[in-house]
Amino acid sequence: MRIVNGIEVLDDIEELVAPEHTAIIVVDMQNTGVSEQGPIAAKGVEYISHARSIIPRIQRLLSAARSAGVLVLYAEVAHRDRRGIMLWDGPSYYYAGPNPRIEFDIREGTWEAQTIDELAPQDGDIVFSKYRFSAFAGTCLDMVLRGHEIRSLVITGTGTSGCITHTFSAAQNGGYYPLVIPDAVANGGRESRARQEHERSVKWFAGSAPSFNSDEVVSVWKKCAQGNT
Repeated sequence: MRIVNGIEVLDDIEELVAPEHTAIIVVDMQNTGVSEQGPIAAKGVEYISHARSIIPRIQRLLSAARSAGVLVLYAEVAHRDRRGIMLWDGPSYYYAGPNPRIEFDIREGTWEAQTIDELAPQDGDIVFSKYRFSAFAGTCLDMVLRGHEIRSLVITGTGTSGCITHTFSAAQNGGYYPLVIPDAVANGGRESRARQEHERSVKWFAGSAPSFNSDEVVSVWKKCAQGNT
């Protein structure tokens, strides 16, 4: 920890991801865009290959988080609510551009909207729907984090250059320490382009805030879990 103008600033990994004030969020790892049985996979394996490549690392992060007592959250994007009412608008589709995930019409509460089985939420986890790119926009996320006295948000999921970037920025502007885990975020879409956009975004994250890989975070949480036994 360091002091800047009389303000305490967390700046090492043990402080930043301390379980008592840290949450981990899984963003948009849903059947529509990540499942091998989903509609985007039907367009070709390359559309989901980058997103699926991060599943094992998110699994390890979630296991370590739960063992250490870290709050676990899931954000699941939807275009329509459970009644079928459209919640997206023109600017949302304009910003999304020609994104294969956005071409589909995801209705809240359906199989397509659910997180993939490999990362399925467990008892005690918090799951909520989001209707914009940021997991904070119009959702309960900020209220939940403040209610649990969370200071740091570990961010995983898809897509690096879209929803992850927007969630990172909203967390930073909301007074949290956002930590995007570069090897636990990915883009959907054609693999070559997805990886290129991912790398550009990762470089931007690294220049904006501290960056740690999944092994580093897991190591800290495992030590914390061992200390609790």
